[in-house]
Amino acid sequence: LFDDIDQIVKNTAIRSFANLPDVFTHHLSYFGFGDKSAFFRPVQSLTLMSDHFLWGLEPFGYHITNTLLHILVSILLFYAAFIVTKDRLVSAIGSLLYLVHPVHTEAVTYVSGRADSISSVFLLLMIIFASRCWSAGKSARIFYYGLVMASFLLGLLSKESAVIFPFLLVFFEYCAKDKDGYDKLTARKALFYLPLFVIMA
Repeated sequence: LFDDIDQIVKNTAIRSFANLPDVFTHHLSYFGFGDKSAFFRPVQSLTLMSDHFLWGLEPFGYHITNTLLHILVSILLFYAAFIVTKDRLVSAIGSLLYLVHPVHTEAVTYVSGRADSISSVFLLLMIIFASRCWSAGKSARIFYYGLVMASFLLGLLSKESAVIFPFLLVFFEYCAKDKDGYDKLTARKALFYLPLFVIMA
C-alpha cells in the first residue's frame, strides 16, 4: 500500500506520456518521493502511465490491469507447458492452478506488485518465441530470435530478477528435449545463447 502511494498517487511522472523519457532515465521511485531506489522498472512505469491515462487515480482500473496481466501469464504458461508436455490437459491444469493459487495474491491485489506479472509475461514469451525460432524456416528464425531478444530486454526493464531468464531458457530447453538430443543441441546453439548472456552480464 505504501509503495502504491509513492509510485502512483505521488508519482508525477505517470501523469503524462510526455514524461516517458524520464522513466527510462530515473529509478522507479524518483518522482514519488525522490529517495534512492535500487529498482529500475520503466516498463512498469509505462503501464502505470497507461492506467493513469485511462482511470486517473481510480484504484479499480489499476486492479483490472493487474488481474488481466495475471490472466495473460496463465494463458502463456499453458502454451509454454504444452511445448514441454505435449499434453493439453496437463498444461491446462497447471496453468489453472497458477491462476487460482493464493501465493500470487500480492502480485494481483497490490498494484505496485505487478512487476512480477509483467516480467513473467516476457519470460514466457521468450520461451515460446525460442521454441518457435528453432522450428521455423531460416528467414522466420531471424524474426523469432529478434522477438526472443526483445522479450529478454523488456523483461529486464520490468524487474531486476529477469537477469536469470537466460538460465531459465536453457533449463526449459533441457526439459523440452531428451538428454542426448539436448547435448547435441547445446553445441549448435552456442551462438543463440551467447548474446543473451552478454546482455545479462
